[in-house]
Amino acid sequence: SVDDEFAQLPSGLPGYDDRPGVAVFVSSHCGAQPRTHYLAKLERYLDVDIYGKCGDKVIGGSESNETLVDVMSRYKFYLSFENTLSPGYVTEKLLSLPLQAGIVPVYLGAPDADYLSYRFWHRSGKSIAKDKQRKQNRAAQWFVNVADFDTPHHLSKFLTKMKKHTWDSYVAAHQQH
Repeated sequence: SVDDEFAQLPSGLPGYDDRPGVAVFVSSHCGAQPRTHYLAKLERYLDVDIYGKCGDKVIGGSESNETLVDVMSRYKFYLSFENTLSPGYVTEKLLSLPLQAGIVPVYLGAPDADYLSYRFWHRSGKSIAKDKQRKQNRAAQWFVNVADFDTPHHLSKFLTKMKKHTWDSYVAAHQQH
């Protein structure tokens, strides 16, 4: 099964139980809409720490060697919310940062982001034949797509109820790409 195939995390990254934080959001561009509205609604239901100019948390400091990746590796989920929601527009928010920190990206951005999930799976030889089947088997994906949820409350329920094994599968699948 897909779960068994991707259950092992890459070495050197903190696992599910070693990440005390639930969700992290990092931004210095505070006026970006609609992500700002979505984040505000999501915070009603989910514990989110906000770093950068848009929040009250700071990465590193004058006497610290702490990096963004160090910070992110203390959380289970990275809110990978793009500044712009345009087809095909995907930045490091979805790809490189979550990969480096071994964190599950929760993506709000390109409306065609599901295509990315399918394309990466197809190229890796692990495609899932039917779109409906893929949506039903979220563990086969490497990111959580905000568009798959009707409300921020539904998303928060999904994230907070996610089991360790499923989380490990997301991270390991992302590491495969």
